[in-house]
Amino acid sequence: MSFILTLVIIHANLMSERGIISHMYTKPFDGS
Repeated sequence: MSFILTLVIIHANLMSERGIISHMYTKPFDGS
């Protein structure tokens, strides 16, 4: 369970807040 959270945190760190927000908020509206 913690393994999943760890991957998410690492992924977030790699993408930075810019990548996260851009991917989560832009993709859904811009893509569809």
